[in-house]
Amino acid sequence: MPARLVTTARRQMRAHAERNRLRRELVSYNTEAQRDDLFATFARYPDEITGQMRRLMPTV
Repeated sequence: MPARLVTTARRQMRAHAERNRLRRELVSYNTEAQRDDLFATFARYPDEITGQMRRLMPTV
């Protein structure tokens, strides 16, 4: 495999692993009060910072 392709594949694998880690962490906010607190924190920051977390947050 060309080095560039290997580098891209590794980067994608790391990004996937990071999304999975973040998703597992966000799932731990399992009560409505915890989720409300988390979304209140998200509201203090621009979507460029919190957008991925908002998208990964499970809808309950």
